[in-house]
Amino acid sequence: MAEAFLDEPSHDEIPIVELHPELSSGSDVDPYMAPTDMLFFPWALDQIPSDPFPDLTFHQQPNHSEAEEIDPALRPTVDALASLHTTLAATDPSYAGAGTTAFVEALAACIFSRANRDILVATYFRFTHLHLPLLHRPSFNPQTSTPAVVLAVFLCGALYAPPRDCILAVRRRGSSLFPLAEEYVFRRLEACIASHERRTIKRRNEAVGGILGGGESEEEKEMYETFQAALLVHGAQFLMNDPAARSAAWMARRPALVDAARRLGLTSARHTQHVVVGDRVDWGRWVRDETRIRIANWTFLADWQQGGVLHTPGLATIHELTADLPSLSELWEANNAAEFESAVRANGEGCWRRSASLRDCTDALVADAWSGVEGFPLKNISCLDHLLLVSAIHVMIGYSRLISLLPPCIPALHRAIDRWEELWHATTSRIDDEHLRTSGFFRHCGEYAWLARALLKHSAEGKDRESAYYQRIGHDTPKELHDLLRELKENDNMRDGH
Repeated sequence: MAEAFLDEPSHDEIPIVELHPELSSGSDVDPYMAPTDMLFFPWALDQIPSDPFPDLTFHQQPNHSEAEEIDPALRPTVDALASLHTTLAATDPSYAGAGTTAFVEALAACIFSRANRDILVATYFRFTHLHLPLLHRPSFNPQTSTPAVVLAVFLCGALYAPPRDCILAVRRRGSSLFPLAEEYVFRRLEACIASHERRTIKRRNEAVGGILGGGESEEEKEMYETFQAALLVHGAQFLMNDPAARSAAWMARRPALVDAARRLGLTSARHTQHVVVGDRVDWGRWVRDETRIRIANWTFLADWQQGGVLHTPGLATIHELTADLPSLSELWEANNAAEFESAVRANGEGCWRRSASLRDCTDALVADAWSGVEGFPLKNISCLDHLLLVSAIHVMIGYSRLISLLPPCIPALHRAIDRWEELWHATTSRIDDEHLRTSGFFRHCGEYAWLARALLKHSAEGKDRESAYYQRIGHDTPKELHDLLRELKENDNMRDGH
Protein backbone atom coordinates (compact mmCIF):
# COMPACT_ATOMS: atom_id res chain seq x y z
CA MET A 1 0.00 0.00 0.00
CA ALA A 2 2.60 2.50 1.09
CA GLU A 3 4.57 2.02 -2.13
CA ALA A 4 2.19 4.53 -3.67
CA PHE A 5 4.10 7.03 -1.55
CA LEU A 6 7.50 5.34 -1.50
CA ASP A 7 7.90 4.69 -5.23
CA GLU A 8 5.53 6.80 -7.29
CA PRO A 9 5.40 5.48 -10.87
CA SER A 10 6.11 7.70 -13.83
CA HIS A 11 3.62 5.99 -16.12
CA ASP A 12 0.29 5.02 -14.59
CA GLU A 13 -2.11 3.06 -16.74
CA ILE A 14 -4.85 2.71 -14.13
CA PRO A 15 -5.94 5.48 -11.77
CA ILE A 16 -5.85 4.78 -8.06
CA VAL A 17 -9.30 5.42 -6.63
CA GLU A 18 -9.96 2.83 -3.97
CA LEU A 19 -8.74 3.33 -0.43
CA HIS A 20 -6.72 0.13 -0.40
CA PRO A 21 -5.23 -0.20 -3.91
CA GLU A 22 -2.76 -2.70 -5.24
CA LEU A 23 0.88 -1.74 -4.94
CA SER A 24 2.47 0.40 -7.61
CA SER A 25 5.81 -0.54 -9.07
CA GLY A 26 8.54 0.87 -11.20
CA SER A 27 9.79 4.33 -11.92
CA ASP A 28 11.78 5.88 -14.72
CA VAL A 29 12.24 9.23 -13.08
CA ASP A 30 15.60 10.93 -13.45
CA PRO A 31 17.58 10.26 -10.22
CA TYR A 32 18.57 13.89 -9.77
CA MET A 33 15.01 15.00 -10.26
CA ALA A 34 13.33 12.41 -8.10
CA PRO A 35 15.02 11.62 -4.80
CA THR A 36 13.42 8.78 -2.90
CA ASP A 37 11.81 11.03 -0.32
CA MET A 38 9.48 13.14 -2.41
CA LEU A 39 6.30 11.68 -1.00
CA PHE A 40 3.48 13.94 0.12
CA PHE A 41 4.47 16.67 -2.34
CA PRO A 42 1.94 17.16 -5.12
CA TRP A 43 4.33 19.26 -7.19
CA ALA A 44 6.85 16.41 -7.50
CA LEU A 45 4.88 13.39 -8.62
CA ASP A 46 3.34 11.77 -11.71
CA GLN A 47 5.63 12.49 -14.60
CA ILE A 48 3.30 11.89 -17.55
CA PRO A 49 -0.08 13.62 -17.44
CA SER A 50 -2.23 14.23 -20.48
CA ASP A 51 -0.42 16.69 -22.72
CA PRO A 52 -1.81 20.24 -22.81
CA PHE A 53 1.09 21.19 -25.10
CA PRO A 54 0.80 18.71 -27.99
CA ASP A 55 3.06 20.75 -30.27
CA LEU A 56 5.96 20.86 -27.83
CA THR A 57 8.99 18.81 -28.89
CA PHE A 58 10.69 18.01 -25.62
CA HIS A 59 13.94 16.79 -27.08
CA GLN A 60 14.43 19.94 -29.10
CA GLN A 61 17.98 21.17 -28.58
CA PRO A 62 18.88 24.85 -28.77
CA ASN A 63 21.73 25.69 -31.09
CA HIS A 64 25.06 26.74 -29.65
CA SER A 65 24.65 30.46 -30.16
CA GLU A 66 21.22 30.49 -28.54
CA ALA A 67 22.48 28.54 -25.53
CA GLU A 68 25.11 31.19 -24.86
CA GLU A 69 22.72 34.15 -24.87
CA ILE A 70 20.87 35.05 -21.70
CA ASP A 71 17.28 36.06 -22.30
CA PRO A 72 17.25 39.88 -22.07
CA ALA A 73 14.13 39.72 -19.91
CA LEU A 74 16.12 37.76 -17.33
CA ARG A 75 19.42 39.59 -17.56
CA PRO A 76 18.66 41.80 -14.50
CA THR A 77 17.76 38.69 -12.50
CA VAL A 78 20.94 36.89 -13.52
CA ASP A 79 22.97 39.97 -12.56
CA ALA A 80 21.22 40.06 -9.18
CA LEU A 81 21.99 36.37 -8.65
CA ALA A 82 25.64 36.96 -9.51
CA SER A 83 25.86 39.82 -7.03
CA LEU A 84 24.16 37.80 -4.31
CA HIS A 85 26.47 34.85 -5.03
CA THR A 86 29.50 37.06 -4.49
CA THR A 87 28.10 38.33 -1.19
CA LEU A 88 27.15 34.90 0.13
CA ALA A 89 30.38 33.25 -0.97
CA ALA A 90 32.32 35.86 1.01
CA THR A 91 30.15 35.98 4.13
CA ASP A 92 28.26 32.68 4.58
CA PRO A 93 30.34 29.49 5.06
CA SER A 94 27.19 27.35 4.86
CA TYR A 95 26.37 28.62 1.37
CA ALA A 96 26.61 25.82 -1.21
CA GLY A 97 28.70 28.01 -3.50
CA ALA A 98 31.04 29.28 -0.80
CA GLY A 99 34.01 27.48 -2.32
CA THR A 100 33.68 29.24 -5.66
CA THR A 101 34.87 32.71 -6.52
CA ALA A 102 32.57 33.64 -9.38
CA PHE A 103 29.01 33.09 -10.48
CA VAL A 104 28.86 30.46 -13.21
CA GLU A 105 27.82 32.67 -16.10
CA ALA A 106 27.96 29.84 -18.62
CA LEU A 107 25.45 27.77 -16.64
CA ALA A 108 23.17 30.78 -16.26
CA ALA A 109 23.35 31.42 -20.00
CA CYS A 110 22.55 27.81 -20.75
CA ILE A 111 19.52 27.77 -18.45
CA PHE A 112 18.16 31.28 -18.96
CA SER A 113 18.52 31.42 -22.72
CA ARG A 114 15.84 32.47 -25.14
CA ALA A 115 15.89 28.97 -26.61
CA ASN A 116 15.06 27.44 -23.25
CA ARG A 117 12.24 29.84 -22.47
CA ASP A 118 9.50 28.02 -24.34
CA ILE A 119 10.77 24.59 -23.37
CA LEU A 120 11.11 25.18 -19.63
CA VAL A 121 7.97 27.28 -19.23
CA ALA A 122 5.92 24.69 -21.11
CA THR A 123 7.55 21.91 -19.08
CA TYR A 124 6.61 23.68 -15.87
CA PHE A 125 2.97 24.07 -16.86
CA ARG A 126 2.84 20.53 -18.23
CA PHE A 127 4.16 18.86 -15.08
CA THR A 128 4.57 21.01 -11.96
CA HIS A 129 1.37 22.96 -12.54
CA LEU A 130 -0.62 19.73 -12.64
CA HIS A 131 0.24 19.05 -8.99
CA LEU A 132 0.61 22.62 -7.80
CA PRO A 133 -1.90 24.86 -9.64
CA LEU A 134 -0.61 27.95 -7.91
CA LEU A 135 0.14 30.25 -10.85
CA HIS A 136 -2.52 31.69 -13.12
CA ARG A 137 -1.30 30.25 -16.40
CA PRO A 138 -3.12 32.72 -18.71
CA SER A 139 -1.55 35.67 -16.86
CA PHE A 140 1.99 34.33 -16.83
CA ASN A 141 4.35 35.92 -19.36
CA PRO A 142 8.15 35.60 -19.13
CA GLN A 143 8.48 39.10 -20.56
CA THR A 144 6.17 40.88 -18.13
CA SER A 145 5.79 38.70 -15.03
CA THR A 146 7.84 39.46 -11.93
CA PRO A 147 11.46 38.28 -12.37
CA ALA A 148 11.31 36.14 -9.23
CA VAL A 149 8.38 34.06 -10.46
CA VAL A 150 9.92 33.70 -13.93
CA LEU A 151 13.09 32.44 -12.23
CA ALA A 152 11.04 29.94 -10.20
CA VAL A 153 9.23 28.66 -13.29
CA PHE A 154 12.51 28.24 -15.17
CA LEU A 155 14.09 26.26 -12.32
CA CYS A 156 11.03 24.10 -11.61
CA GLY A 157 10.74 23.44 -15.33
CA ALA A 158 14.35 22.26 -15.28
CA LEU A 159 13.38 19.54 -12.79
CA TYR A 160 11.35 17.83 -15.50
CA ALA A 161 13.21 18.87 -18.65
CA PRO A 162 15.04 16.32 -20.83
CA PRO A 163 18.54 15.74 -19.42
CA ARG A 164 21.30 17.90 -20.84
CA ASP A 165 24.50 18.91 -19.09
CA CYS A 166 23.17 22.28 -17.96
CA ILE A 167 19.86 20.79 -16.79
CA LEU A 168 21.59 18.04 -14.81
CA ALA A 169 23.90 20.61 -13.25
CA VAL A 170 20.91 22.54 -11.94
CA ARG A 171 19.28 19.43 -10.48
CA ARG A 172 22.38 17.85 -9.02
CA ARG A 173 22.76 17.90 -5.26
CA GLY A 174 25.47 20.36 -4.32
CA SER A 175 24.62 22.78 -7.10
CA SER A 176 24.47 26.32 -5.76
CA LEU A 177 21.78 27.53 -8.16
CA PHE A 178 18.71 26.41 -6.19
CA PRO A 179 19.90 27.67 -2.78
CA LEU A 180 21.04 30.89 -4.45
CA ALA A 181 17.67 31.35 -6.15
CA GLU A 182 15.86 30.54 -2.90
CA GLU A 183 17.86 33.14 -0.99
CA TYR A 184 17.24 35.71 -3.72
CA VAL A 185 13.49 35.08 -3.81
CA PHE A 186 13.04 35.15 -0.04
CA ARG A 187 15.00 38.40 0.23
CA ARG A 188 12.81 39.91 -2.47
CA LEU A 189 9.68 38.68 -0.69
CA GLU A 190 10.66 40.30 2.60
CA ALA A 191 11.51 43.55 0.81
CA CYS A 192 8.16 43.54 -1.02
CA ILE A 193 6.17 42.88 2.16
CA ALA A 194 8.03 45.55 4.12
CA SER A 195 7.35 48.07 1.35
CA HIS A 196 3.70 47.00 1.22
CA GLU A 197 3.33 47.51 4.96
CA ARG A 198 4.83 50.99 4.74
CA ARG A 199 2.46 51.93 1.90
CA THR A 200 -0.51 50.54 3.82
CA ILE A 201 0.33 52.56 6.93
CA LYS A 202 0.79 55.68 4.84
CA ARG A 203 -2.55 55.25 3.08
CA ARG A 204 -4.32 54.63 6.35
CA ASN A 205 -2.81 57.76 7.79
CA GLU A 206 -3.98 59.66 4.74
CA ALA A 207 -7.44 58.03 5.03
CA VAL A 208 -7.24 56.76 1.47
CA GLY A 209 -9.02 53.49 2.17
CA GLY A 210 -8.63 49.84 1.27
CA ILE A 211 -5.46 48.04 0.36
CA LEU A 212 -6.33 47.31 -3.26
CA GLY A 213 -8.41 50.38 -3.95
CA GLY A 214 -9.65 50.35 -7.52
CA GLY A 215 -7.24 47.69 -8.67
CA GLU A 216 -3.99 45.93 -8.05
CA SER A 217 -0.89 48.11 -8.20
CA GLU A 218 2.33 46.96 -9.84
CA GLU A 219 3.92 46.74 -6.39
CA GLU A 220 1.21 44.40 -5.15
CA LYS A 221 1.43 42.31 -8.31
CA GLU A 222 5.17 41.93 -7.75
CA MET A 223 4.65 41.03 -4.10
CA TYR A 224 2.14 38.23 -4.73
CA GLU A 225 4.08 36.83 -7.67
CA THR A 226 7.22 36.84 -5.52
CA PHE A 227 5.28 34.98 -2.82
CA GLN A 228 4.33 32.38 -5.42
CA ALA A 229 7.98 32.14 -6.45
CA ALA A 230 9.02 31.57 -2.84
CA LEU A 231 6.57 28.68 -2.49
CA LEU A 232 7.79 27.09 -5.72
CA VAL A 233 11.52 27.42 -5.16
CA HIS A 234 11.26 26.44 -1.51
CA GLY A 235 9.23 23.35 -2.38
CA ALA A 236 11.74 22.31 -5.03
CA GLN A 237 14.66 22.96 -2.71
CA PHE A 238 13.05 20.81 -0.02
CA LEU A 239 13.02 17.91 -2.49
CA MET A 240 16.75 18.10 -3.17
CA ASN A 241 17.57 15.41 -0.60
CA ASP A 242 19.89 17.84 1.17
CA PRO A 243 19.79 17.81 5.01
CA ALA A 244 21.20 21.34 5.18
CA ALA A 245 18.42 22.62 2.94
CA ARG A 246 15.82 20.84 5.04
CA SER A 247 17.25 22.31 8.21
CA ALA A 248 16.98 25.77 6.67
CA ALA A 249 13.41 24.98 5.62
CA TRP A 250 12.45 24.04 9.16
CA MET A 251 14.24 26.87 10.92
CA ALA A 252 13.81 29.75 8.46
CA ARG A 253 11.82 29.19 5.27
CA ARG A 254 8.62 27.65 6.61
CA PRO A 255 8.33 30.27 9.38
CA ALA A 256 8.95 33.02 6.83
CA LEU A 257 6.19 31.78 4.52
CA VAL A 258 3.61 31.32 7.26
CA ASP A 259 4.51 34.69 8.76
CA ALA A 260 4.19 36.35 5.35
CA ALA A 261 0.70 34.91 4.88
CA ARG A 262 -0.33 36.26 8.26
CA ARG A 263 1.21 39.70 7.74
CA LEU A 264 -0.63 40.08 4.44
CA GLY A 265 -3.94 38.94 5.90
CA LEU A 266 -4.11 35.98 3.54
CA THR A 267 -5.40 33.60 6.21
CA SER A 268 -8.80 35.26 5.74
CA ALA A 269 -8.52 35.96 2.00
CA ARG A 270 -11.86 35.76 0.23
CA HIS A 271 -13.47 36.80 -3.00
CA THR A 272 -14.46 40.42 -2.51
CA GLN A 273 -17.06 40.94 -5.23
CA HIS A 274 -20.75 41.20 -4.43
CA VAL A 275 -22.49 40.22 -7.64
CA VAL A 276 -26.24 40.44 -8.12
CA VAL A 277 -27.76 37.45 -9.88
CA GLY A 278 -27.50 38.00 -13.61
CA ASP A 279 -24.55 40.40 -13.41
CA ARG A 280 -21.09 39.48 -14.63
CA VAL A 281 -18.19 38.70 -12.36
CA ASP A 282 -15.17 40.95 -12.99
CA TRP A 283 -12.68 38.33 -14.20
CA GLY A 284 -9.57 40.43 -13.53
CA ARG A 285 -10.61 41.15 -9.96
CA TRP A 286 -11.60 37.51 -9.50
CA VAL A 287 -8.11 36.39 -10.57
CA ARG A 288 -6.48 38.79 -8.10
CA ASP A 289 -8.65 37.52 -5.24
CA GLU A 290 -8.16 33.89 -6.23
CA THR A 291 -4.39 34.36 -6.36
CA ARG A 292 -4.36 35.47 -2.73
CA ILE A 293 -6.64 32.59 -1.74
CA ARG A 294 -4.42 30.01 -3.43
CA ILE A 295 -1.26 31.43 -1.87
CA ALA A 296 -2.84 31.12 1.59
CA ASN A 297 -4.02 27.54 1.12
CA TRP A 298 -0.79 26.32 -0.48
CA THR A 299 1.33 27.99 2.20
CA PHE A 300 -0.54 26.11 4.90
CA LEU A 301 -0.55 22.85 2.95
CA ALA A 302 3.22 23.03 2.33
CA ASP A 303 3.85 23.73 6.01
CA TRP A 304 1.77 20.74 7.09
CA GLN A 305 3.21 18.33 4.54
CA GLN A 306 6.82 19.24 5.18
CA GLY A 307 6.19 18.97 8.91
CA GLY A 308 4.79 15.49 8.34
CA VAL A 309 7.84 14.32 6.41
CA LEU A 310 10.33 15.25 9.13
CA HIS A 311 8.00 15.05 12.16
CA THR A 312 8.10 18.73 13.02
CA PRO A 313 5.05 20.56 14.36
CA GLY A 314 3.13 22.56 11.80
CA LEU A 315 3.43 26.30 12.25
CA ALA A 316 0.05 27.07 10.69
CA THR A 317 -3.23 26.13 12.34
CA ILE A 318 -6.51 24.97 10.85
CA HIS A 319 -8.44 27.33 13.12
CA GLU A 320 -6.90 30.47 11.60
CA LEU A 321 -7.43 29.45 7.97
CA THR A 322 -10.78 31.12 7.33
CA ALA A 323 -9.84 31.96 3.75
CA ASP A 324 -11.99 30.64 0.94
CA LEU A 325 -10.94 27.30 -0.46
CA PRO A 326 -9.43 27.46 -3.97
CA SER A 327 -11.98 27.73 -6.75
CA LEU A 328 -12.72 25.05 -9.32
CA SER A 329 -9.91 24.35 -11.78
CA GLU A 330 -12.18 25.05 -14.76
CA LEU A 331 -12.45 28.65 -13.58
CA TRP A 332 -8.77 29.04 -12.68
CA GLU A 333 -7.59 27.66 -16.02
CA ALA A 334 -9.94 29.80 -18.14
CA ASN A 335 -7.87 31.73 -20.68
CA ASN A 336 -10.05 34.83 -20.80
CA ALA A 337 -13.22 36.40 -19.45
CA ALA A 338 -15.42 34.64 -22.01
CA GLU A 339 -14.09 31.19 -21.06
CA PHE A 340 -14.45 32.10 -17.39
CA GLU A 341 -18.10 33.07 -17.84
CA SER A 342 -18.74 29.86 -19.76
CA ALA A 343 -17.18 27.81 -16.95
CA VAL A 344 -19.31 29.63 -14.37
CA ARG A 345 -22.48 28.87 -16.32
CA ALA A 346 -21.48 25.21 -16.66
CA ASN A 347 -20.87 24.80 -12.92
CA GLY A 348 -23.62 27.01 -11.51
CA GLU A 349 -23.94 30.78 -11.25
CA GLY A 350 -22.56 30.99 -7.71
CA CYS A 351 -19.63 28.61 -8.23
CA TRP A 352 -17.07 31.41 -8.61
CA ARG A 353 -17.18 31.92 -4.84
CA ARG A 354 -16.66 28.91 -2.54
CA SER A 355 -19.25 28.25 0.11
CA ALA A 356 -16.90 27.38 2.99
CA SER A 357 -13.36 27.61 4.33
CA LEU A 358 -11.12 24.74 5.36
CA ARG A 359 -11.92 25.55 8.98
CA ASP A 360 -15.67 25.28 8.30
CA CYS A 361 -15.20 21.94 6.56
CA THR A 362 -12.97 20.52 9.27
CA ASP A 363 -15.48 21.51 11.94
CA ALA A 364 -18.16 19.63 10.01
CA LEU A 365 -16.00 16.50 9.71
CA VAL A 366 -15.44 16.20 13.46
CA ALA A 367 -18.86 17.43 14.66
CA ASP A 368 -21.17 15.14 16.61
CA ALA A 369 -23.94 15.54 14.04
CA TRP A 370 -23.57 14.66 10.35
CA SER A 371 -26.09 15.41 7.65
CA GLY A 372 -24.30 13.60 4.85
CA VAL A 373 -22.84 14.82 1.59
CA GLU A 374 -25.84 17.03 0.82
CA GLY A 375 -25.51 18.85 4.13
CA PHE A 376 -21.75 19.41 3.90
CA PRO A 377 -20.91 23.15 3.92
CA LEU A 378 -18.74 22.94 0.78
CA LYS A 379 -20.39 22.39 -2.60
CA ASN A 380 -18.82 21.22 -5.88
CA ILE A 381 -16.01 19.49 -3.98
CA SER A 382 -12.88 19.10 -6.10
CA CYS A 383 -9.90 16.75 -5.82
CA LEU A 384 -7.84 19.68 -4.50
CA ASP A 385 -10.46 20.25 -1.80
CA HIS A 386 -10.13 16.60 -0.82
CA LEU A 387 -6.35 16.89 -0.53
CA LEU A 388 -6.70 19.89 1.77
CA LEU A 389 -9.34 18.15 3.87
CA VAL A 390 -7.47 14.88 4.31
CA SER A 391 -4.29 16.85 5.04
CA ALA A 392 -6.19 18.68 7.78
CA ILE A 393 -7.12 15.31 9.28
CA HIS A 394 -3.42 14.41 9.37
CA VAL A 395 -2.71 17.74 11.07
CA MET A 396 -5.29 16.98 13.75
CA ILE A 397 -3.75 13.54 14.31
CA GLY A 398 -0.29 15.04 14.62
CA TYR A 399 -1.27 17.84 16.97
CA SER A 400 -3.33 15.51 19.17
CA ARG A 401 -0.39 13.19 19.53
CA LEU A 402 2.10 15.97 20.27
CA ILE A 403 0.01 17.22 23.20
CA SER A 404 -0.72 13.68 24.48
CA LEU A 405 -4.43 13.84 23.70
CA LEU A 406 -4.59 11.37 20.84
CA PRO A 407 -6.34 8.45 22.66
CA PRO A 408 -9.48 10.41 23.60
CA CYS A 409 -9.51 12.06 20.16
CA ILE A 410 -9.36 8.81 18.18
CA PRO A 411 -13.17 8.33 17.93
CA ALA A 412 -13.68 11.83 16.53
CA LEU A 413 -10.77 11.39 14.12
CA HIS A 414 -12.12 8.04 12.89
CA ARG A 415 -15.46 9.77 12.40
CA ALA A 416 -13.77 12.48 10.34
CA ILE A 417 -12.06 9.89 8.13
CA ASP A 418 -15.34 8.01 7.60
CA ARG A 419 -17.07 11.22 6.57
CA TRP A 420 -14.21 12.24 4.31
CA GLU A 421 -14.39 8.85 2.58
CA GLU A 422 -18.10 9.35 2.01
CA LEU A 423 -17.35 12.70 0.36
CA TRP A 424 -14.47 11.20 -1.64
CA HIS A 425 -16.60 8.39 -3.04
CA ALA A 426 -19.30 10.91 -3.98
CA THR A 427 -16.71 12.96 -5.87
CA THR A 428 -14.99 10.07 -7.65
CA SER A 429 -18.33 8.57 -8.68
CA ARG A 430 -19.12 11.60 -10.84
CA ILE A 431 -15.77 11.88 -12.66
CA ASP A 432 -14.36 9.46 -15.19
CA ASP A 433 -11.18 7.44 -14.77
CA GLU A 434 -9.19 9.52 -17.25
CA HIS A 435 -10.01 12.75 -15.43
CA LEU A 436 -8.89 11.21 -12.16
CA ARG A 437 -5.77 9.71 -13.72
CA THR A 438 -4.65 13.10 -14.96
CA SER A 439 -5.46 14.99 -11.77
CA GLY A 440 -1.92 14.86 -10.42
CA PHE A 441 -1.21 13.93 -6.85
CA PHE A 442 -4.82 14.63 -5.93
CA ARG A 443 -5.87 11.20 -7.19
CA HIS A 444 -3.88 9.69 -4.31
CA CYS A 445 -6.13 11.19 -1.66
CA GLY A 446 -7.55 7.73 -1.00
CA GLU A 447 -4.13 6.43 0.03
CA TYR A 448 -3.62 9.48 2.19
CA ALA A 449 -6.85 8.66 4.03
CA TRP A 450 -5.72 5.03 4.40
CA LEU A 451 -2.52 6.35 5.97
CA ALA A 452 -4.49 8.45 8.46
CA ARG A 453 -6.50 5.43 9.54
CA ALA A 454 -3.37 3.26 9.74
CA LEU A 455 -1.63 5.83 11.95
CA LEU A 456 -4.57 5.88 14.34
CA LYS A 457 -4.58 2.07 14.57
CA HIS A 458 -0.80 2.04 15.02
CA SER A 459 -1.09 4.45 17.94
CA ALA A 460 -4.11 2.74 19.49
CA GLU A 461 -2.14 -0.52 19.59
CA GLY A 462 0.80 1.23 21.28
CA LYS A 463 3.18 0.47 18.42
CA ASP A 464 4.05 4.13 17.97
CA ARG A 465 6.22 3.94 21.09
CA GLU A 466 8.61 1.68 19.19
CA SER A 467 8.74 3.76 16.02
CA ALA A 468 11.90 5.80 15.40
CA TYR A 469 9.76 8.39 13.61
CA TYR A 470 8.04 9.32 16.88
CA GLN A 471 11.12 9.19 19.11
CA ARG A 472 12.12 12.79 18.46
CA ILE A 473 10.82 16.01 17.00
CA GLY A 474 12.61 16.79 13.76
CA HIS A 475 14.65 14.38 11.65
CA ASP A 476 17.49 15.16 9.26
CA THR A 477 16.11 12.91 6.53
CA PRO A 478 12.80 11.20 5.75
CA LYS A 479 14.29 7.76 6.52
CA GLU A 480 12.30 7.45 9.73
CA LEU A 481 9.08 8.21 7.87
CA HIS A 482 9.92 5.69 5.16
CA ASP A 483 10.55 3.04 7.81
CA LEU A 484 7.22 3.86 9.47
CA LEU A 485 5.36 3.56 6.16
CA ARG A 486 6.94 0.19 5.48
CA GLU A 487 5.94 -0.97 8.95
CA LEU A 488 2.35 0.17 8.38
CA LYS A 489 2.30 -1.64 5.05
CA GLU A 490 3.59 -4.86 6.61
CA ASN A 491 1.06 -4.65 9.44
CA ASP A 492 -1.72 -4.14 6.93
CA ASN A 493 -0.58 -7.12 4.86
CA MET A 494 -0.44 -9.31 7.97
CA ARG A 495 -4.01 -8.37 8.91
CA ASP A 496 -5.13 -9.19 5.37
CA GLY A 497 -3.32 -12.54 5.49
CA HIS A 498 -0.84 -11.69 2.70
